[in-house]
Amino acid sequence: MAAAFGGLQSSSNAQLLYTEDFNTDGEGTRYTSRGRGFVFLTIEGNQEPSYWTHSSDVTKAGEIVGVVVPAAARRAAIVFQSAVPESMLTVEGQKLIDNTIKWLTNDKTGKVIFSPAATGEGDNYLSQRLSGGGYTVADDDTAAGLPDPTTLALAITTSGGVAPTRFTRYGAPILTYNGPNHDDMLTSSIGLANSIFDPGEVTIADTNHPIAAGLPATFQLVTGEIGLDTVGTTIPESAKVIATYKFANPDTGLEETRPLLIVVEKGDGLLGGPFKGFEGAGFWAGADMNEPTVTPDCCATTDDPRQLTLKDVNVAGKKDVRITVALAATDIDFENTDFLRILIDPDGSGPADFSQLVNFTTPTANDKYFTDGEGKNRLSATFRNVSYGIPDGATDLVVRFESTSTFFNEIVAFDNVRIHAGGLPPSGPVGQPTELGQTITGFQDDFTGPTRDPNWKVRGPGGDYYQQANGLLRVSTRSGDPNHLLYEAPGYHTNIQEVLARVRITAFGVNDAARAGLGVGVATNNSQGINLHFRNFLQDNVAGRQFKLLDDARAWGPAGLKTDWETNQWYWLRLRQDPNAAGGTDDVFGKAWLADGKVAEPTDWAMKWNYIPTRTVRNGFAGITACSIDGIGTFEVDYILIKAEGLPSIQVNFEPLGPAPTTPRFTSVTKSGNNVGIQWNGAGVLQQANDGSGPWTDVTGIGASLPVTPTVISNVVANPSKLFRVRP
Repeated sequence: MAAAFGGLQSSSNAQLLYTEDFNTDGEGTRYTSRGRGFVFLTIEGNQEPSYWTHSSDVTKAGEIVGVVVPAAARRAAIVFQSAVPESMLTVEGQKLIDNTIKWLTNDKTGKVIFSPAATGEGDNYLSQRLSGGGYTVADDDTAAGLPDPTTLALAITTSGGVAPTRFTRYGAPILTYNGPNHDDMLTSSIGLANSIFDPGEVTIADTNHPIAAGLPATFQLVTGEIGLDTVGTTIPESAKVIATYKFANPDTGLEETRPLLIVVEKGDGLLGGPFKGFEGAGFWAGADMNEPTVTPDCCATTDDPRQLTLKDVNVAGKKDVRITVALAATDIDFENTDFLRILIDPDGSGPADFSQLVNFTTPTANDKYFTDGEGKNRLSATFRNVSYGIPDGATDLVVRFESTSTFFNEIVAFDNVRIHAGGLPPSGPVGQPTELGQTITGFQDDFTGPTRDPNWKVRGPGGDYYQQANGLLRVSTRSGDPNHLLYEAPGYHTNIQEVLARVRITAFGVNDAARAGLGVGVATNNSQGINLHFRNFLQDNVAGRQFKLLDDARAWGPAGLKTDWETNQWYWLRLRQDPNAAGGTDDVFGKAWLADGKVAEPTDWAMKWNYIPTRTVRNGFAGITACSIDGIGTFEVDYILIKAEGLPSIQVNFEPLGPAPTTPRFTSVTKSGNNVGIQWNGAGVLQQANDGSGPWTDVTGIGASLPVTPTVISNVVANPSKLFRVRP
């Protein structure tokens, strides 16, 4: 029996009955709201918005829907605790803290405040060390306003209690080890408080950062188990991870790499960001909705939420009526008393009353994000489509949204409401693969760790030409055929597999050997399986750039999907093997589309292949397929998701957009006899000239970016002063 994953289909019989896109404000005509308004509140001396209104009102007030707060000064969050005694800190742990303080203060002495007051052994150790280094140390008077930030060299927020947002927008450098308060300070998601464990081996993740100076690549922070406040697992996009550690997650039973020390530079964004992915020109949004000054006559409690009610829609006699809506919410600071609900009245002015269709709230008291009751749709600041069925028998359908929250960084939004019958439109985040935010059985990798996951194994004759660095896996030209990097975790299904990855080509040849893509059912003994490739070759009457299926060493698939894909542009690729899927005859399915955050994933599979009647089914592992036979096919992968039964349950999470193109730079130049070997990072074309005035000409017949062994250029002995450059 074929296994089935939670896919979503559309129907040619689908009928759109109603839409509200919020592109203009429809108050009083298309919908009515209760508790609408916008005010600024003074919180710890900062002006923070509170509202329930159309997004245009937020913009008019000079605000952005989302949590958009730049760091007013340098900031660092570290795994530490007020009670850690000096005797438990290793020499390297002390140096890590010293280097962090030097970076935060730009190695300039001055006044340092502890907030709340230094009380534990760890606080006192830092206080004494700072005093010995020439700093003036004082306790923060938490009953008064904060001192002028220009008078401080550093503020340290300790593990004790303090007003949550006292330092969120503060203009002095900050070192924090208050785990439960990281979310309110927008330094990271909420961290653990006084959790007793030993971080074990600490790894320096950014060896080029000044904080890493003089520290070994790995070391111990403490000498054994001790209570620690941790850094949250979600950090600002702009944050740099300086050091990491391994954490045994008791909820999943898995070992995770977590940040031990992160830093944010002055002016860079803190945790959050603007809401993204909405349709058209506007949407409805709410923040800090229990604030009575927004509208004094209502909505100050969870029993009296703010509301928006759409006009009634005639659905009488329609079958399979559904509502699909794009939702978004921050994932920083919600409590389990906060919610976003959708209610329905099935008969308008009839006897039935409103009933709850779905309730988005936090899964537990410790979680800070919203999911629906089934936990399948997790909300984020990127809008995602969700769809729910309307009970049979509805006639004049009325839809209502209700919501409440208690803080400025607790924001919800909804957009593009569609009521339809006869089918289910694609569900998922707008402009993103459908899995984002969902819980599935699978494995994901964003390649941000210092080394590859140990379950990634190199297969094929070409060798290890897969380099992981700075959130990218770079794959370069190799010999032999076929070549794969496979995820070989034990126990997952060997032939019903699906792979999703975001890939961009950095250099590509115009011949049969130029290949790059994904693989499923790949055997470890001969590296043969089923593949979805980028191609640029006349084949099966399809010319030029295209995507094509391949059964290694046995046959190419049907005519390729003609797509004029571009170099240095991200694309989503999806490949699935499911023999005789759903009782049909097709075994392999593929699709590819532009990964710009706007283009929606195609509803149907663009490529299908029934290969098994004449050949045996491929069994093995899934992963990444490299080029073959010395072809030019260099590319980068910034995210991959492998779905198969037998893999653990995970929450799918990836950035809405891939990184910008890597700026080309040389990494090594070597000479052997009359040959010069040149190696570089980034996409570009190697050029040569006899002197700096040119002319510059392309060097042809070689691979492009990041070969593990240098590209060899011969016959330069006649002009030993020849110059080389990489043109983007």
